[in-house]
Parts: sequence; C-alpha cells; structure tokens
Amino acid sequence: MYPNVMMRGDFCYGKYEIEEDVKIITENGFYKITYESNLSIPILPHHSDYYGLCFPNGAYIQGFFWGEEILLFEENGGKILSIEIGYIFLNKKIPIFKEFCQTLITLRSNSQFNKFFYKNLLVSFFGRLGMNSTKTETEFLTKKEYNEKFNSFEKLNLIILETWFYNYIIVEYTKLIFEEKDETKLNSSVIIAAQITSKARILLFNKIKELTKANIRVLYCDTDSIFMASKFKLTTTLIENLELIGLHPLKNAIFIACKFYATINKKNEEKIIISGIKRLNNISFEDFFICFYFNTSLKIETEKSFFFTQILDKKSLIFYLSFHNYKKRKFNFNKKTTSAIRLYNVSQQY
Repeated sequence: MYPNVMMRGDFCYGKYEIEEDVKIITENGFYKITYESNLSIPILPHHSDYYGLCFPNGAYIQGFFWGEEILLFEENGGKILSIEIGYIFLNKKIPIFKEFCQTLITLRSNSQFNKFFYKNLLVSFFGRLGMNSTKTETEFLTKKEYNEKFNSFEKLNLIILETWFYNYIIVEYTKLIFEEKDETKLNSSVIIAAQITSKARILLFNKIKELTKANIRVLYCDTDSIFMASKFKLTTTLIENLELIGLHPLKNAIFIACKFYATINKKNEEKIIISGIKRLNNISFEDFFICFYFNTSLKIETEKSFFFTQILDKKSLIFYLSFHNYKKRKFNFNKKTTSAIRLYNVSQQY
C-alpha cells in the first residue's frame, strides 16, 4: 500500500511557517489539535505507553496530525476542540516519488528473477524515510574493548543487553546517529514518512467506508489486504465498482490482533499467522479456536538462532502464547465484534 501511495500522492517539503493562531486547517500542514471522537471507526491514531499505537474514541485527546487526515476526521463527524499550533508548508504539493516508483514497478514486472528484490527496494525506501535518529548495534568485545568503549555512566546507559562468557562480551546497545563523529548518518525524513502513512490510512479508511456502505462487514485489514464478510454473493459488477482485486473465498477465520489470525479456505487449507513466529505447522485452526474462545494459552515449539562464541546455533524453543493481551480495541462479550477503546484528557506520546 505504501508504494501505491508514494506513486499516486503529492507531498509537501521544504520551507514552512509556524502559525500559532490557526483559523483554518488546510491539506498542506501538520497541526497540533485537541479533539473529541465518537465514531464507529475512529480515524486519528494515538500513541500511548499502555496501548501503543491505537485508534481511540473519547474526549480531550491531543496530538499532531497531517491536515488531510484532520479534514477527513471532521468530514466524518469528528469534533476539533482546539488548535494549538500549525506547521504550514509554503511550497505546493508535488509527486516526489512518482517516477522512482514507476521505474521500480516496471523493473519488477519485467524481471524474471529479481521481483522480490525490486519489491523490497520499494518497501524499504519508505522504511528508511521514517527511521529514528537512533539505531541498535551488536558487537563482540574483549573486556578491555568493553571498558574502553563504555567508559562513562552515560554510555553504560545506552546498553540494551549484554552476555558475558570467559573474557568476552556480546553487547547490544543504542547508537546515536546524530553524533558528530558518526559517519553513518541516516538520510531520513520523518516529515515525508508521516505524510505517506497518513495518506495510506486515508486510503484504507475510505475503502472500509465504501465496503460498509455496500453492506459488507470488514473483519480485519493490513497494509496489503482486507478481510471481509458478506451475507450475499458478490456480483461481478459490485466487485468491479469496489475495485476488489484478487479475491480468495474463506470458509472460516479468527482475527485476534495485528498479524495474529487463522483462516481456512474452501479447500480446507489452513493458514496460521502469528507475528514474529515461523514454522507454525504444528498449530491447527482448532487449536486457535479453543485457545481464543476458551481462554487458554497455546504451547508453541519453534526454532531460534543464538549467537554464541561467533557461531550461530539453532535451538528449539518451547513457550506459551497468550491470546488475550490485545489492547487496541475491546472484544465484546461473545468475541464476535470489537469496539474502540475510550480515552479522556490524554496527550500524544512521542
């Protein structure tokens, strides 16, 4: 979805002016607002320590948002309580990435062996734009090298994880990219990345709204797919009007959280997705069903690579996965539907 937005969208960059007495919100700026939301599908995202990224309803919620998304929020019944400040770009929006994306898409479609490579270039470029000003590094050090490298309390605070054995240490630490002596500075632009994600959310919301108007229930969505249910057979005309591409009928499905679901198609082929865990052949749809609806945990056996004495060692891991720690929306009593969480008088966490 992000490459699609990058290719079709126009973006602002360059010079901007700060406006403290904002009268009108435009599409060409970021605004800090306080708002109230009571929508069936909340539009504005919110970051918090407890919920992470979520889409809440509630009142006196504060955050920074791209103008286009705020206007969509108002258009669908959201209420802006106050506007604290605006950062308005002076240049017109232009299609910065159109030629870049079209070139890679053409190369991908014409390539016999490098399709995955060109796809990764498209996706990773967006990721690079939004990278933080810090990164994580892992080093294999002697005790002497360790003492020289982390020779102050401030530097010791950067350590995330360390493993000691004999006279060596494997240390994982946060490296500040913006340090003057660091030559690995990131070519990132959070301003552009924020516009891309905002436009992607707008695209996804409008599609969900369109499907809902056609009496189609949206069950789950990701950056590249939408799962939906309909009580009637979708006609060819409706499919074309809604621009539904690559439909795959399902017999049953359970959606628990982001990248955490199980499906069965018409051929009784099962697909289990649990983010961060590979090789789930030993888990069935029935296991998924029982754990979710009867409040049990799931025993999972998988492989993980460990770095020890400079050798990668694959070991089998067994752990128990909870199906009941999803916080971004609330499951209703029968677990057939969800509703938005409600927040009151909160500020955005950055």
